[in-house]
Amino acid sequence: MLIILAILAANLSTRNNLDKLDDTVLSIYNDRLMPATFIFRLTDHLYQKQLVSGTADKNLTVNSMLVMDAEMLQLVKNYEATHLTVAEEKAWHAFKDHLQKYSAAYAGNQPGSIATHQQNISAKQHFDAAIHCLNTLSAIQATEGKNLSRNSRNMISDGVLMSHFEISVLLILGIFALVLLSAKESRELFEQQPLLN
Repeated sequence: MLIILAILAANLSTRNNLDKLDDTVLSIYNDRLMPATFIFRLTDHLYQKQLVSGTADKNLTVNSMLVMDAEMLQLVKNYEATHLTVAEEKAWHAFKDHLQKYSAAYAGNQPGSIATHQQNISAKQHFDAAIHCLNTLSAIQATEGKNLSRNSRNMISDGVLMSHFEISVLLILGIFALVLLSAKESRELFEQQPLLN
């Protein structure tokens, strides 16, 4: 009975580990890989915005900015739909703050508007700070992905260990059954021998 209970407990533990492993694999994709692509695209859009700002064609600049701003807004929403760690949330709020201030300072730098030297400096500072926040977020993604990978390897190791335990218990149970059967046969043979005399 104890052996059967031990096998059942090991089996339940293995199932639990498999459920956790499934969640971890999904988290690696949904909460680490996809946000890393969002960060890359946000960084790309910020640099593109900087490049387009130097264009002399006002219509091209305004149209490009509207498209980029809409895409960045969607990326922000997508990123916020993922699971954020405490450090990630802090860096994300800092990024959004600098992005908002950069956009406000950038609006004063549009062709046809009179941008002050202070607005240019402010736009540059917030641009650099936003890029720094995105780099921090990218590093956090790599660290969290590594942690999830390590956790999944530990779960796999635990599953292998439980599997070995189950096999060992089954072997012990098999040997025990063989010993009982051979003891029973020996006893029956011993009991039958006096009858033959």
